Amino acid sequence: MVKVKVKVNPDDPRKPSRKETASPRLGDSDEGVSRPEPAGDDISSQVNDYSQHRQRRGSDPVTEPDSESKSDHRDAQDVDIEITLVSHPLAPASPASETLPALRRWLSQILDDAAAQGDAVTLMGDSSGGNLAPSLGFWAVENYHATTSTDNNPDRVRTHQAEQTDQDVNFPLASLICISPPVDMRNINPCISESNKHDPVLTMELTSRVARDWTADTTPSSPSTKASSVSAAPRMFVPFSAEDPSTSPLLIPVSAFHMLKQRGVASHGVIGTHDVLAPDALEFMRRCESLEVVGRWLVWEGHMHCFPLACGWRRLGLRQGREGRGFVVSLLKDDAAGC
Repeated sequence: MVKVKVKVNPDDPRKPSRKETASPRLGDSDEGVSRPEPAGDDISSQVNDYSQHRQRRGSDPVTEPDSESKSDHRDAQDVDIEITLVSHPLAPASPASETLPALRRWLSQILDDAAAQGDAVTLMGDSSGGNLAPSLGFWAVENYHATTSTDNNPDRVRTHQAEQTDQDVNFPLASLICISPPVDMRNINPCISESNKHDPVLTMELTSRVARDWTADTTPSSPSTKASSVSAAPRMFVPFSAEDPSTSPLLIPVSAFHMLKQRGVASHGVIGTHDVLAPDALEFMRRCESLEVVGRWLVWEGHMHCFPLACGWRRLGLRQGREGRGFVVSLLKDDAAGC
């Protein structure tokens, strides 16, 4: 997982602004959404603009950290951003029940520091980090409360509404970036079976095993006959189990999405459709869009899990990987510029 902190120039009166314009609502048919053709066409010619947020359509086991994101560090050096690679505890030795509480404490300190310095924070991750970024981000919008300048003034009486307004304005988390994210540890989406036929990197068996390690679940999962894995969401769950939204962000309640929107946190992502994690990731993207959460998504038809990592260096690597990486870098730059 990667923590990106936007450094605000103290001599510049501007601060990174929050994105207030939501992405348009898209139906299940996804009409009007641009999708790059299978691994070949130039992505630059297949972009639609929605409310100044380019929507380009564009998934790794939960136990693997996304240390491959070092290439983004090179491209972000010309922007006033600070990138920190986070090596989190791994399953099965450290399942979600141990790892997530530790990461929440870490994130609280990071957000405290950012709020004190006037910085903005982006949580970004590919594969397993793509699961942790929304898990931590949604936890933060519901549970983290930044310290305001009046908190230490006992003579200042403030209403709850005024305090909430301060929290929203001063909230240091700016955005989430999820690259090929696993968002449902249950692996019950019926479309996964079809994606499994085309996935050159992962398999249903692998992702199911890793999900059980992460959630410390010994019950094998099987594809559901329901059309949507969201519709199968249970009302009750064991903490840090596969049914817990903290491990399966696809199951996060609508109220949390509204809180994400209220606090001005954008949700971005990258998905390749030849990935067993893509069906659930696409559902998560559609939830963000239908609930009017601001964000830009790249969905690349016919490409593999975490394809931006195949960017290589200079003339090496896949062109589609370089363009996918360029999309991620553009997200960082735009968020840093507050646009």
